[in-house]
Amino acid sequence: MIQLNDTMHKVFPLFGPIEEKRWAKGWNPTEILPDGAVFEENMRFKTRSDNPHEAWFYWELLRLSNETNEIQYSVKTPNRNWIIKIKCSETGTGSTQAGITYSYKAFNALGSKLNHRALSSMFKEDLKDWERAINHYLITGQSLKTDSDTMKG
Repeated sequence: MIQLNDTMHKVFPLFGPIEEKRWAKGWNPTEILPDGAVFEENMRFKTRSDNPHEAWFYWELLRLSNETNEIQYSVKTPNRNWIIKIKCSETGTGSTQAGITYSYKAFNALGSKLNHRALSSMFKEDLKDWERAINHYLITGQSLKTDSDTMKG
């Protein structure tokens, strides 16, 4: 669970593929369908992978509910598939909690290895890196600079 320092109205859209570009350094979805980049169920897009075994991740927005504040994505490659579920809830103090779960399936041995590596990396900080990046964006309107960005500049 991550704690985000703004209302549901401001936070929930930040988990959509277009709005995520505002806070997630390096996030750049392409070929968004349907045309017009509307945040809606069944939209599809892809993102580049930094893995030499998988050039692209293919995404589909399976569920978007503004009533229950839930989002569910399916992400596929030739080696694996994973589901990302995001459930937001207001805390009553003007902030929002977001529960984020990943469910991975491997199609082969390489997929199993890549899933293990992804989970280890992603949850090394228990998604507190997401929390810092989103909260920074909510305060400044800019994405959080990484150590390598600071060294560049």
